[in-house]
Amino acid sequence: MDEMQTYQSALLMEDQDVSEAIKLMHSWCVCPRCILRFLCIKAQELYKQSTKELEIWLYRHMKSDADVSGFGNREKKGADFVCIACIGILQDGCCSETFCHELFDTVQKEGFQFDSYYMSLSIPVPLILREYSVFLKLRELIPNVAKDSSKEEVAQIKEAWKWACGPFMSKLLGVPFDQKSLFQVKLTFDHPELERECHFLYDLYPDVFCRRKNNKHGWEVFTRVNVPNALEDMGPTKFQKNYCCPPRALSMTCQCTSVICTHEAIFIAGRYNKYSRDLSQTPWVVDGERRTESSIEEMICAHLQKATQAKEYKLSASGREDVDVLMLGRGRPFVIEMINPRKIRFTAQEMKEIQDSINKSHKEIRVRDLQIVTKEDTGNLKKGEEEKVKRYSAMCWANKVLSQELLDSRLNHLENLIIQQKTPIRVLHRRALAIRERAIHKISAKLKDDHHFVIFLSTQAGTYIKEFVHGDFGRTVPNLGRILDAECDILELSVEAVELDWPHQLEEYNSEDEVNPYDLLLT
Repeated sequence: MDEMQTYQSALLMEDQDVSEAIKLMHSWCVCPRCILRFLCIKAQELYKQSTKELEIWLYRHMKSDADVSGFGNREKKGADFVCIACIGILQDGCCSETFCHELFDTVQKEGFQFDSYYMSLSIPVPLILREYSVFLKLRELIPNVAKDSSKEEVAQIKEAWKWACGPFMSKLLGVPFDQKSLFQVKLTFDHPELERECHFLYDLYPDVFCRRKNNKHGWEVFTRVNVPNALEDMGPTKFQKNYCCPPRALSMTCQCTSVICTHEAIFIAGRYNKYSRDLSQTPWVVDGERRTESSIEEMICAHLQKATQAKEYKLSASGREDVDVLMLGRGRPFVIEMINPRKIRFTAQEMKEIQDSINKSHKEIRVRDLQIVTKEDTGNLKKGEEEKVKRYSAMCWANKVLSQELLDSRLNHLENLIIQQKTPIRVLHRRALAIRERAIHKISAKLKDDHHFVIFLSTQAGTYIKEFVHGDFGRTVPNLGRILDAECDILELSVEAVELDWPHQLEEYNSEDEVNPYDLLLT
């Protein structure tokens, strides 16, 4: 009780008005922690004390023994009275070491890894009315204690609960409480008898209290925004005519109906190669039907989801190749957002084992440089979106007989060729119609036979290579066909490199280990 004695003089417990306010709230069935709240006491050490200790402190340190006769004796009301202000949230059933132990067991069973935690509470909206009702009645009877200016100083139920239970929960969990923690435990409290307490607002403000769509919880009528606004608009007199002051007693205490643990996403970056011409980057679904059996996202994320025990995942990459296009070289940078993961700590060796597992399971793809990155670091994936350089190789066809000399004379001297590309017909259904200026930095070609040749290009990101080759009915100018004075088409395309120095390279890259399909075509 030393902490309580420390606060005694500061809290003016010998003030007659305060003594009367305590006695009055006690008679209404207001619990000790709520009495502290309505007295605008925010000494957090007090809230950690047990209900019994708080009762002893509140009622023993009054002005005289006569003032406290009957305090602490609950026989007339029953030992398990329900506080009219917090409906039990700040009482032993929901705010005690026993409750914290039960909460700890629930959190442990969820199996999350975390370095700190944050606790959030969802409480019934009608408690706004109950708190306002207690305050108004207290102001009416003891105005020196409940002044208008002090209403904003009354601690919120959520705040008081955290003061009471937070330190003990930190001790049980073995990690500190942190408002910016990535791990959150959300408690939802509910009470079946409160459902109709807001209904009088229907009649007073029919235009305000209509059904609103809430994406998280479906339809709702009374919110933490419109109810306080209505109270402010109607004023104390009108409120007291329509709502009981102090609020009516309840027959049962509030219940914690759900405990939901969530962890902010972790981000795993790397590079992928794609060696199949029948594989999309993400699931390809048209009119409810899959066009490909699997996708790069699914192949990679199946292993990561198993390792992190994440609920969902989302892949983002530095651009995307068409289904029939290969991704060669060092691969395309990507990052995967693992949503609500249970496991968040991985050693470099564990990440390497996951990477090896992916590569052994799928011959169509290969992953390298797999690593955990910060959310802020993922911004590098989109930096310089239009400025970064990509290199391609493509097998092409021309309708006239070609020679290596012709290819060299028409193409080898071209540098930083500026082209105008109207949105290609093949993507017009999902891309806005526009004319985009793009640069072909370098281009060269090797002849395979009279009508077939391989081109090598270095281009600005966002260039439509297929349309540059065949012209897309004149929508891309100039184009390869116009440069060679021939009708041209593209047979196969591969991305040779995405020149983005991210994520950090973890392993040595040897280009000699990569097989270029066009080397085989040219032999």
